[in-house]
Amino acid sequence: MAGKEKHPKDSSGQNEDEKLFHEWLGKLDSAEISLKNEQEPRGFKRTGGGNIILDLHGCTVAAAMNKLEGCIESILTQNRDVELKVITGKGIRSVGPPVLAREAWDFVVNRYHSRISRIDSCPADTLLGGIPIRGYFVVVFKR
Repeated sequence: MAGKEKHPKDSSGQNEDEKLFHEWLGKLDSAEISLKNEQEPRGFKRTGGGNIILDLHGCTVAAAMNKLEGCIESILTQNRDVELKVITGKGIRSVGPPVLAREAWDFVVNRYHSRISRIDSCPADTLLGGIPIRGYFVVVFKR
């Protein structure tokens, strides 16, 4: 169907997934979060111990950077160390060479280097057949 968007946007320019994701980011450090009572936004998951998983599969670079920035900015408001696992995928379904792993890792390192206590190597640094061997990296932000 030509001209139809997969995820239509409202007047604010956000689709439902983006609105839900940003709503959850606002609740990240509040007592309002209850995984049993609310729908978890696509691509966002809290694990035991307060660690967070952000899945960027299927995102364009621009959309991924937007989600990544929003998630990290929310993490940095917390008064504790937080581990974030960023899942970028390996890029095997990309139209060109895989770019999301490198872009996401570079974005985190360049923008938040002073708040990082530990970060995995970039998944795009180790390739097998031109594809990253890992589709994720873990970063720990210090308080």
